[in-house]
Amino acid sequence: MKVAIMTPIRHGTVHHEFTESLAATWRGIKNMDLAWFKVIGCSILPDARSMCVAQALSWGADKLIFIDDDISWSVADFCFLTNHKVPICTGAYATRKSEGDEQTTVAVQFLDDQNRKTDARGLIEVKGAGFGFIRFDREVFDGLKDDCQPMWDEALPARVCEHYRDWFPYGTNFNVKKGRYHRSGEDVHFCHRARAAGFKTYLDPAIQLGHHSVNEVYRANLLKG
Repeated sequence: MKVAIMTPIRHGTVHHEFTESLAATWRGIKNMDLAWFKVIGCSILPDARSMCVAQALSWGADKLIFIDDDISWSVADFCFLTNHKVPICTGAYATRKSEGDEQTTVAVQFLDDQNRKTDARGLIEVKGAGFGFIRFDREVFDGLKDDCQPMWDEALPARVCEHYRDWFPYGTNFNVKKGRYHRSGEDVHFCHRARAAGFKTYLDPAIQLGHHSVNEVYRANLLKG
């Protein structure tokens, strides 16, 4: 099984905790063919993500995993994320607090904020999630490619450009209270589009992640709402 780790690195450096987790994963994983694809210095995040995917698909990845450059994880949790028999699986991590926030929130959009119970597999079906630690089966991109505009970039080899599409456009959501639309992130919007195409996103709440730009480590009680 070929597993691609993908990381957009805007400022050219990664957190040392990320490096330690990546090195431990490389040492600890024996039954997967791993590759790390990164795009450095691209200020347009959707483009950077799309270039990462193009590289991974060109390499022949069976599973594609986005991991942000300030996330840390354990080898065991990496295996859980990879091996769950669902098309999209994510782990929860703490988000940056906005001014006035009283508690830490996680980068997950739940179907029901009042009911976050796990199923028999220990998973929770969710509406969408941030891309800090999320795995996609290749079939997700195969299923969505016809709805994604082909792209080209002279910095990419021709074999990679064959898979370079506008995979992650921003979306819009309607705010009923305000009576206006607001921009939604490329990550959650992709999950919504995948869900509409039949590819549901599932959260494994047992996965514990560090998000070091906010100095928080995820704990299960962050899911209680």
